[in-house]
Amino acid sequence: MIDRRELVLGSLVAAMCCLIAAGCRGEKLPAVEAPGGGGVQEEMSEAAAIKLGPSDAPVKLVAFYPLNESHQFIADYLKEYAEARPEQVSLEVIDFRTPAGQKRWMGTGLGCAGVFVNGSTQHEIERDGETETVNFIKRMGVFWTREDFETVVSKLLEEAEPKSGESAQEEKPEA
Repeated sequence: MIDRRELVLGSLVAAMCCLIAAGCRGEKLPAVEAPGGGGVQEEMSEAAAIKLGPSDAPVKLVAFYPLNESHQFIADYLKEYAEARPEQVSLEVIDFRTPAGQKRWMGTGLGCAGVFVNGSTQHEIERDGETETVNFIKRMGVFWTREDFETVVSKLLEEAEPKSGESAQEEKPEA
């Protein structure tokens, strides 16, 4: 008969194997190096492997992934998505294997890869009349889908558009 400790240990081992296979492959990150005299702004721009779109875009995407063969498709998808919406979406893709990228990633609280959409990886969507929480962490296609992502971004863009009559009312001074 299997005792309780063996069952718990076996479950933990199985869970770890699933996580490794699904996205976080336990890749060794390089040690963080002290900046060589560059300012914070310079360090931040060094961290971004891809940077697109205006800083005042209504939707801001910041993705943290190792830009290697098994994750490049995610960065490519996000880049294509942002390029198709040049005035609406800004994108930064950070390779967290670089010293500057690792430093930025460490400040996010992520334990693995992820995409921040307007400052959060977690969003609510409506699916089949039910509210569901999606979290854009780890691997696209396993933990979250393109459809989830596009639903969230579309909703945020829709919310950012001025409602009819709003801009006209704001411009009129009261007498």
